[in-house]
Amino acid sequence: MRYRVNLYREREARGERLKKSLFRGTLLGIVVAVEVVLLGVLVISGFQFRERAETVRLATQGLEERSRPYEESGDLAAARALVQRRVERVDWSVLMAAVAERTPDNVVLSKVRGGRQTGRGALNGVEIEGRISGRTRDLSPVIAYVDSLRNEPALTRWFPRIDLGEARGGSGQNFMIVCRPADAEATP
Repeated sequence: MRYRVNLYREREARGERLKKSLFRGTLLGIVVAVEVVLLGVLVISGFQFRERAETVRLATQGLEERSRPYEESGDLAAARALVQRRVERVDWSVLMAAVAERTPDNVVLSKVRGGRQTGRGALNGVEIEGRISGRTRDLSPVIAYVDSLRNEPALTRWFPRIDLGEARGGSGQNFMIVCRPADAEATP
């Protein structure tokens, strides 16, 4: 049988301490190296970010300079005025089609007048005249017709004030529906 006796215990303890400190030093070195690499990446990306931010700032400044309004020439002003008038113009064909589509079967239209003139005696709106077919005094078809016209966007866009102007008896009920712009005076 063989025994092994360590007569140099301090040497062995020193070796263990040396291994531990070498391990700690290596680990510390790795951590420092990783931090240096990350710091370098941050510095480089910071420079790149500043370059890109400056490029974007210069591009934005150039776009702002180019987008400043130019002085309008006479032709451009006339074209803008023409487009504005066209946008404000009533599309009478769409409006009349909507009036016709909403007319109930037992209502007969005799006259539809429309205009956008202003001034004394001029028509600014739509006047719809008609009668109820048959001999009845019931105005419910006319009231329903007025309500359906009030829900018609093609009409209410230009003439939102829609009222029953008058109703007369006789052979069937005669009526007049008056459609006016929002800023017009009340229907007489």
